[in-house]
Amino acid sequence: MVELTKLDGRVIFLNIEAVKYMEQAPHTIIHLINGDTLLVKESPLEISEQLIRFKAKLLRVAEAQ
Repeated sequence: MVELTKLDGRVIFLNIEAVKYMEQAPHTIIHLINGDTLLVKESPLEISEQLIRFKAKLLRVAEAQ
């Protein structure tokens, strides 16, 4: 999961497997595979970088086992 900030300042943790796609208009809109959407402060680039770091961490843990 990655930590994101909703527009009202609340912190949420997003299951990366639930993301269908993202767009920026002017806030970042995250479209989930279940049809829901989230508006967050982080840019799509920031979120993508967090997703990559998270996936890399999962792979390192899996390889260590």
